[in-house]
Amino acid sequence: MIKNFGINSIIHCAGCLDYYNDDALNAINIEFTMRLTVAAKMAGVEFFAYISTAYSAGYAGRMVPETALSEPCADPTSYTRTKRAAEHLIQNYEVPFIVVRPSIVIGDSATGRYSGKRYGLYQQWMGIERLLCDRYHSNLHLVGTDEPVNLLHQDTFQASIAYLLRWIPISAYVNLVSDNASVPSMKALWRLVGEVMLHPRSITFYDNLKQINLKTLDIRQRSYLTFARTNLEIAAYPWQFERQWLPLLQQRGLQFAEASVTTVQTCLDRFVRSSTVMQKYHECFHSEFADHIVYRDSIHNARIPLAANTRGT
Repeated sequence: MIKNFGINSIIHCAGCLDYYNDDALNAINIEFTMRLTVAAKMAGVEFFAYISTAYSAGYAGRMVPETALSEPCADPTSYTRTKRAAEHLIQNYEVPFIVVRPSIVIGDSATGRYSGKRYGLYQQWMGIERLLCDRYHSNLHLVGTDEPVNLLHQDTFQASIAYLLRWIPISAYVNLVSDNASVPSMKALWRLVGEVMLHPRSITFYDNLKQINLKTLDIRQRSYLTFARTNLEIAAYPWQFERQWLPLLQQRGLQFAEASVTTVQTCLDRFVRSSTVMQKYHECFHSEFADHIVYRDSIHNARIPLAANTRGT
């Protein structure tokens, strides 16, 4: 029993992130959470913190509130469905809880160092290593919209958790996310990939995968887009997040580093420096790199001005 060990608080951050393994998602995200919550209630635990995800609201068509969630019209994946179900379990079992919903965690805002598992943006960068560094791909065709991609720096996440555990009241839901006005858009993230990693001659942006004629693409580009399909769809969705608790934490002294194009580049620069694959790619194909990348919008078949490389592009 938990009580026998004198435990009065639990921070539950275990979870399964496999989008396609429903059995594992249900077993870990729902059933394990239920068992842990039941044990916590029986032992009289005074505080139960659950690390959920900012995307547990699913495709609800509205701002994600800092409250209990209703069922959406659809879910991006079974992962978001099971994380929302876990939130409901914790609320229903009436343990003293807070739910923390971080967005996509990336490296340290100052150094770029990342010590987590290679999910989220790192999974995409590793996919680029594996699938797009076999040779020089002069023209890339990518899903890239103007929607902001909400990222959260690892150091900010760690600092925020310490403040949350101290200052946030019981039964609160906290969207631990950066300001959408600060974070890069999908297009801006791809520009970073182009300018730091791949250096193609052109990148053509599409609003969704259906607009791309995959049959006409090099098999490696086609494989990457297929590999990244789900994350590209999630990133293209117009996510909006309520952030009512963050000002309180900042008043208490929290230094919250908002993710931006500049801070994400710090993380990407470090990733590239530490990647033997990327170093070999740059060494082999440097002579073919374009001095200036041409960016095109597929819908209007027009160039995107180079000066527009800001958060909203």
